[in-house]
Amino acid sequence: MTILIVTDSPLFEVGLQAIIKSEFSEAQILQTNTLKSSIALSAGKPVHMMLLDASVDDGKDTNLLKAFKQSSKALVMVHLGDELVYIYPFIRAGANGLLSKKCTSAEICEGIKKVSKNLPFVSSEIQQLLLSHITSDKVIASQGLTKKESQLAELIATTKTRNEIAAIAGINPQTVTTYKRKIFQKLMVNNILELNIKLKKLTVLR
Repeated sequence: MTILIVTDSPLFEVGLQAIIKSEFSEAQILQTNTLKSSIALSAGKPVHMMLLDASVDDGKDTNLLKAFKQSSKALVMVHLGDELVYIYPFIRAGANGLLSKKCTSAEICEGIKKVSKNLPFVSSEIQQLLLSHITSDKVIASQGLTKKESQLAELIATTKTRNEIAAIAGINPQTVTTYKRKIFQKLMVNNILELNIKLKKLTVLR
C-alpha cells in the first residue's frame, strides 16, 4: 500500500510516518506539501491512500480534492485539525475518512485500516460534534423514511453488494438501486459516508 501524506508541517509528517510504520511496516510513504502537487505526484506513481492535512495552503480546496480523486482513484482521509466547519464540504468532495485534532494514534490506525477497505471512518470527536448538532437539525424530522426504506438504508450503509442486499431484502438488484436513489434524495446525502452520518442522527431522534 502506498500512502501519500500531504502536509507542510515537519512535525505532523514525522508523527504520521511513525504511526504508519508502527502498524503498516510494508507501506510505502510519499510526501508533498500541497494538494495541487499531490495531483502531479500521483500521475507518476500509483497512490492507494492520501492523508491530507487540511491546514496546508490549498488543503481546503474541495475542487482540488475532487480532481485528485478523479485522477488517482485513491482513497482519501482528511485531518481537519481545528477546521471542523469543513466536515460536510470534505464529505461531499469524496473524503472517505475524517480525523480531528484530538484523534489518537489508535484512531489514525483504525481509520487507515477501515478506509483501505473502502469503509468510511470518522474519529470520535467529529462523531460527537455531529451528534451534538442533531437537536438543531430541523430538516431531519420531515425526512423520515418508510419502514422498508429504513431497513434498506441500513443495508446500503454497509459494505454489502447490491446483489447481497437484494437477496437479504427479497427484492431484485435494480429495485435496490431505485430505493438507494430515493433514500439519498430524502436524506439529502450524496454518498455512503454521508448516509452513515445521517442514519446516526435519525437513530438518536427515534
